Amino acid sequence: MGKKSDVVDVEAVPVQTQARTLFERVSDYVNASGWRYTTLAENRCLSVELRLRNGHVNVLVETAEGEVWSRALVYCSYPVYVPEHRRAAVAEALVRINYTIHWGSFDMDMCDGEVRTRIAVESDQFIGEALIECAFRKCVDLANQYHAPILALAFGNAPAGDVLEMASQGSGATLQ
Repeated sequence: MGKKSDVVDVEAVPVQTQARTLFERVSDYVNASGWRYTTLAENRCLSVELRLRNGHVNVLVETAEGEVWSRALVYCSYPVYVPEHRRAAVAEALVRINYTIHWGSFDMDMCDGEVRTRIAVESDQFIGEALIECAFRKCVDLANQYHAPILALAFGNAPAGDVLEMASQGSGATLQ
């Protein structure tokens, strides 16, 4: 005769799982992408330098979590600073860009001329890898698309009103 087994109601047994923090999930995404990163601010931020078509950007991802919410802020900052005499023109161009994009934004520090893209993801639900990747990629794509036009405005004589046309010309266009 076989041994008698007790039947256990699986639904009634609590299972304790250790959820990974949002920062750990962001780190997992960056590691899976093969990028090196630096951890900042007591495991709440990470920094990655990425090469784009026309230069490179520093990507900073800042995470925050509460008991019922979490937020990831993704920033891409350009390594060059807009000269003071061109900041008004670049600020106008950034307003024109922001008016046309649906998710994310550009901003500039008027004191030092730093330009960056920004995407925020905040939710009271789980923020998984798909949303982390979407925010990261969209931020980098925006930085890449407008990198050359913003440099043309900052260091050339291009008018602010031409920024959208310059960005739509694609990677084969030469910007002067």
